[in-house]
Amino acid sequence: MNYRLNYWLTAILLCGFMVFFGGCSDDESGSESPLTVGELRDGVLTLYYPGFYVPRIYIKGGTPPYEVSGGSDILQVKMDEDMESYFRCEISDVGRASVTVSDAVGDKITFSVVIEYNDIYVKVVGHDVEVTGEELTVAQHKELQEKALSAIPVNELGGYRLAYSGKDSGILYVHKDVFDSYRTEGTFKLIYQDEEEKFRLRYWFEFEDQVHTFYRDLYRSSPRAELAPVYAFYEDLTEQFLPDYPGLEKLVTIQILN
Repeated sequence: MNYRLNYWLTAILLCGFMVFFGGCSDDESGSESPLTVGELRDGVLTLYYPGFYVPRIYIKGGTPPYEVSGGSDILQVKMDEDMESYFRCEISDVGRASVTVSDAVGDKITFSVVIEYNDIYVKVVGHDVEVTGEELTVAQHKELQEKALSAIPVNELGGYRLAYSGKDSGILYVHKDVFDSYRTEGTFKLIYQDEEEKFRLRYWFEFEDQVHTFYRDLYRSSPRAELAPVYAFYEDLTEQFLPDYPGLEKLVTIQILN
């Protein structure tokens, strides 16, 4: 009996010892990590313009909720409405700005933001064609599909590199088969739509005496579209083939993007 009593007394005293000194350790060192921004490098956040998506920047440490302020004419910042530990950056040009993040107890961190021209790699992972025309024969429908597929500039697993040198233009590198050292060089520029389609950009590509106009939009036929947005480059070739196929109503090539 004495042995059991001594055992339980020792266990209780040990637990109390750990709780007491553990609590003291937390009070002395602080349970919160310093307020910072996840992608800072030497006190500078580097962003790129333009891009397909609005950057979301992660805030860590400190005491939530957080607030963000600052920016400039080329950078607008605001807390993300869906994720309390992120803020959004709406960028309109290259340059520099200053941003401050603060937390619920008044701690602050101010840092520089450098916005540089982007270098975007667009990988093509699949091809598709849309052909419509009630007066087309089955043979014509098949011919148009084959001709449209052959008109796509790059094969599956090939793609494009857009090296911006200005707000809406730059150098285009076309990788027909895969992304490797062999490439065709050209130019590109962005063509903005009217107010109703201001988020639907058209890309004007010129290379090897070819001119292509693609617009980027969602591709909903992919099985992956239920899990995450899948985008594609679309090119309307209707006018090009209409003289030889009077029954054609619409012909569009689709390059599915990764």
